[in-house]
Amino acid sequence: MSQVRIGVIGGSGIGGLFGSESATSINVIDTPFGPPAAPITEVDWHGTRVFLLPRHGAGHVLNPSQVPYRANIFALKKLGVTHILATGAVGSLRQEFPPR
Repeated sequence: MSQVRIGVIGGSGIGGLFGSESATSINVIDTPFGPPAAPITEVDWHGTRVFLLPRHGAGHVLNPSQVPYRANIFALKKLGVTHILATGAVGSLRQEFPPR
């Protein structure tokens, strides 16, 4: 069986969960859909290669309609990622829109 390589697409703080002592930044990945949202960080997490990608770009600069989701997925595939975990949060800061 091939080696598992995990891609994590999340918010701007996702990198802190995996440590940074063995982190490598991958800045340029060409895709048919343009560049991914941000440089992808590669870390070794307990012997497994994990690729971290902030969905909204470095510094959370992309709004939801600007996220290059096809480029993000293509870039992770190009790096050999076999499994993708993605986090997401939705909601409103307005009290008249309660959670449902």
